[in-house]
Amino acid sequence: YPNPTKGVITIDNEFKGAVVSISIVDNMGRLVYNKSVPRSSSVSIDVSNLTRGTYYLTAIDGTSQLGASFIID
Repeated sequence: YPNPTKGVITIDNEFKGAVVSISIVDNMGRLVYNKSVPRSSSVSIDVSNLTRGTYYLTAIDGTSQLGASFIID
């Protein structure tokens, strides 16, 4: 959330693994963000540098996977 966004997206997670790998790709399939972060109750990502459009986020912790799309307006 929020979706659509202009600046920062937040992922509330229920991951059980110690590290969560987060990837974001654009509508053309190009990787625009990839980072591993320690597990926490939420992760905030600054997407203000990305252009308007639809993006696809994947978060993986080794046992669970979350996929979502979001729009930058």
